Formats: sequence, C-alpha cells, structure tokens
Amino acid sequence: MLSPKAAALFNFFLLATAAPGKRQSTGSGSCTDLHIFLARGWNEGYPGRQQLVIDATCNGLSSCDYEDIQFDASNPEGYPRAVEQGRASGLSQIKAYTEKCPNSKVALSGYSEGANVVANILADSGLAANAAPGNKVCAALLFGDPTHIADQSYNVEAGSGYSGQMARSSSSLANLNNFAGVLRSWCNGEDTVCAYGEGRTMGEDAHTNYFQLYTNDAAAYIKEKCVSSSPAPTTTATSTAPAPTSTGSFCVSGKVKSGLSDNYTGLCDFACSNGYCPDGVCECSAFGQQTTSPGGDGRDGCPANGLDDSYKGLCSFSCSHGYCPTGACKYC
Repeated sequence: MLSPKAAALFNFFLLATAAPGKRQSTGSGSCTDLHIFLARGWNEGYPGRQQLVIDATCNGLSSCDYEDIQFDASNPEGYPRAVEQGRASGLSQIKAYTEKCPNSKVALSGYSEGANVVANILADSGLAANAAPGNKVCAALLFGDPTHIADQSYNVEAGSGYSGQMARSSSSLANLNNFAGVLRSWCNGEDTVCAYGEGRTMGEDAHTNYFQLYTNDAAAYIKEKCVSSSPAPTTTATSTAPAPTSTGSFCVSGKVKSGLSDNYTGLCDFACSNGYCPDGVCECSAFGQQTTSPGGDGRDGCPANGLDDSYKGLCSFSCSHGYCPTGACKYC
C-alpha cells in the first residue's frame, strides 16, 4: 500500500494528455484479423499516448483496429477500484470479442495504470494461456507497469532489474508468467513507477516518454507475434497509387498523401522512413526490416501555432527523434 505522499507523487507522474482516436472500434462492428485492446494511463483520455502504437501497428495492415478497455482512469474511488473496474471490463470485452470473432487475433497493451489493468487481466482473471479466450492473445505489452517485477524474461530496457511501486505477489506473478511467451514489459531505468527503490528518484520524462522512444519496437513486436506475414496494403478501386513493395513488416519509406499540404512532406519522409507512417496523412511506399531507431533526446513535439491536431502524432514522433521542423512543429 502506498503512503498518501507516494500516491500523490505516483499520480503526478501518470498525468497525460489524450490523442485523437483512429481505427477505433467498440467491439460491436465487424471482425478484424488483429484487434488490439488498450488500457489507458491515469487521467488520460481514450486512447491516450498509445495511439502512436496503434498507428504504427495498423499502418500497412488491411484488417486491424483497436478497442479501449472501459474504466474511469481518474480514480474517483481510488486506484485499486479503478484497476479492478478495468480488469473486469477488459475481461468481459475480450470474452465478448473472441466469442464473436473466433478467428481474430487479440493483442493487449497498457500504459502505467493501464499496464496494471492488462497484467491483472492475464494474472488475476482465471485465464489460461492454452484455452479460450487466453489462447487468442498473441501479444501483451506493458509500459511503465507499477506492478513490474525484476528480472522476468519479458522485461526490456534499463529498469528490467527493478520491481515497481506496487510489486505483484508471487502467486499473481506465477499466473502472469503463464503468458510469458507473448509478454513484453518496458521499464525505463529512471522511471520509479516501475523501477522503484530506496533513494531512487524519478528522471525527467522517464515515465511519460515510452511512446516517443519505443513505438517502433512495440509495433514490430506486435507484428512479429500476431501477423504471420505482413502483407503490403492493397489499393482500392479508387486509388491511383501503386501498392508498396514489401520485404518485411516495417515501413522504410513514405510520403505525404496526395492533396495534402506540403507542410507534411518532410515529416512524412522522416517518420515513414523510421516505421511511423500514420495513414490519415502519409502513405507508406516500401516495407522492409527494422533498423536502429533514429536519435533524438525524447523531447515531445506539438503542432506549430495555428496548425491542427492532424500534425500531433507526426510532430510527437519526429521531434522526439531529433527532427522538429520549424513551421510545422515545436517542442512542447
């Protein structure tokens, strides 16, 4: 149990802003080959920062969407109640979708409080990895998980050897590890939400920059686990653009969509060549194998004054990786 002071600090570091939704589903529509369930962080609007992961994953896939796990992330009745609400809702939503769409693959992704929700769905809901609906889960992603446990096989990044502020019990961990084959848990070394310890202090942006740093890795992991062979997007009857060449599942080249402002040109060139090619603005022209991510210091970017939110994802990704063109973007 966290002290009031620790809880207040914890909530402060979870504060986040919403991003506009794309490819969103309520679970009541048609079935897709890949359906991703998202659990947002504390006080985020749906879907929160993880929109970047959705864009990067679904881009280039002809049948991919996401669904928000329903819970009140403002914690009006306290953190434990909110997490339990998310666990129960998420389990119900997953069961409903997999019963309706038995041939679909399901991925789960949670950030911060949402990572706690996703991990609890897998660990504390009686799911089995070898029986429905648990065997429909092809990938489960955790970012900045407060229930993080040190030295698990699926841990990545510098916080891998630390446990979180709300470290999971041994029995719950044993249940969670039944899904080790599909799990990946990102924890930054200076993120004391997931890498807690006496004398350790939170690094600037360490809990909030996961999707500036690891969106490409996350999307590549989902595609590796859930898409047996990632086809190139097919053209529609009304499209005059040639289908992208494909030698892998990672976008390596792209351009601004026809008819849109030249302001997007440099952003689409840069972002698409590094695997992030949002289909509302850019179009991927070639797929290949993921290489080393570009540099940058992880600082978030926003649209320049007077520009709308259609630039938001591109500016966030590009600026955090060192390309923040004046006139289109600015550092937040």
